Amino acid sequence: MPVNVVPSQGKPAHWVLYAVDLNGGGIYIYDSLSGYAEEEQNKLLTSLVDFLRDLGIENPKWTIFTVFDKPLQEDATSCGVYLTVFVEGFLQGFKNWDKLQKVKNMNRLRYLLQYQILLKEFLSVEDLVPK
Repeated sequence: MPVNVVPSQGKPAHWVLYAVDLNGGGIYIYDSLSGYAEEEQNKLLTSLVDFLRDLGIENPKWTIFTVFDKPLQEDATSCGVYLTVFVEGFLQGFKNWDKLQKVKNMNRLRYLLQYQILLKEFLSVEDLVPK
């Protein structure tokens, strides 16, 4: 399935992932707060659809899916970390999002992500889940 992965930062400052299924016409929302301001969410979705139209990708009936079976952040500063993990997991076809909720040490997760970026040795999202 051809997919565009679109990270977006809204107001108040919060990162949300939109995964766009270009063939199926679905936009999947991965929000680590799962309750992000609905008005802001609608503005971001409108902007995303306008952006896709500007690229020549038109679909008059986009279907919006909010992904609920994913981990939720328990602090006010980790949305960017979750967004990074959502992108990786989505692109890897990761399905066991509930297991990732067991990650309680966000600093460990941050260090693992830094390790991947700096050393260009990528782990699967499965490797981030505590055993």
